[in-house]
Amino acid sequence: MKEALTNNPDEVTNLFTAASDKSYYKASGDSAIKKERYKESGLADRFSDIIQDAIRTTPDAKSNLGTLIMKAGQVGDASEYTNSLIKEILGFDKTIDDLNEKLTSKENTLYAKYANMEKMLSQMSSQSNWLASQFSSGQ
Repeated sequence: MKEALTNNPDEVTNLFTAASDKSYYKASGDSAIKKERYKESGLADRFSDIIQDAIRTTPDAKSNLGTLIMKAGQVGDASEYTNSLIKEILGFDKTIDDLNEKLTSKENTLYAKYANMEKMLSQMSSQSNWLASQFSSGQ
């Protein structure tokens, strides 16, 4: 690394600061131009492009917003309610609702079984009392 800085300082500088004549905005709509821009750019512009791709609030040629905007949404924008995190949360909400319905159904089934068991125990107790009275009256 030190050798490269000493012997080729311009190339090292160029590695970080090279700039393409294609703008980010022009390249964001065309993959061929984007590839050319990438090849011509230094590391600083490449990092900048990656960050811009993540936070872009204007749609690209495929009508996609930045990856972070699509994932988390942007307050005041339609993406606030259509982003993938909201969709995931809504999916969890539906799962919770479905599980609550199943739980309520299971609970109602168990209550019905318990009530039926209480009824049967009451009948058994009545029969037992009747039978006991039959034995005691027969003596």
